[in-house]
Amino acid sequence: MSDYYTDMFRIPFLHVEVRNWNIKKQRLKALFSFDNQSSEYHYKDITTDYYYKINNFNSDEVKISNEKVNEILLEEIEIFKSFFQLDNHKIILNWFQKSLPGQYHEVHNHGSYGYTAVCYIDYDERVHQPTKFIAPFNHFLKGDTLNFVPENIKEGSLIFFPSSINHYSSPNHSETSRTILSMNIKVQNKSDANKQNIFDTIRP
Repeated sequence: MSDYYTDMFRIPFLHVEVRNWNIKKQRLKALFSFDNQSSEYHYKDITTDYYYKINNFNSDEVKISNEKVNEILLEEIEIFKSFFQLDNHKIILNWFQKSLPGQYHEVHNHGSYGYTAVCYIDYDERVHQPTKFIAPFNHFLKGDTLNFVPENIKEGSLIFFPSSINHYSSPNHSETSRTILSMNIKVQNKSDANKQNIFDTIRP
């Protein structure tokens, strides 16, 4: 008999509680201060320094910011790398996002490869909602959209997921701002590294 059952596709998701959160929270918050800055940080549905950093992607300011975030959260990133059996990583971009009362973030993804991480910095679990995810396929029998809402998200939670997965944040119906740090991470596992070494050897 050759009958068997397996799941064809699995989507990895990791939740990590940031160690020494009170200290790291203050260090992370010291990296952003766009509350009273110019209108380039304020949009109809979200308040963020993402577009500023994209427009200055190759600047020393952005590179140093990536390095500082990496240094602050390195312990947690190493847990992520161990869990997914990854050898190398590099933060391509980090940015802060604040949801003021009534603001939200529409459905989007962060590209076709790599991982994205979200750290909940100012987050009141009594009134705020976590990031919500949409599966890249529908329910096989009903055709309904499949949604995933992570549990036990609180201030100091750090989640990792594939950048290609669509996700969104619901409107902030409270009077309390919700602040997160997002980062896109380029990764490499052992097999990828070995392939790259082979390609480097045979490449003319």
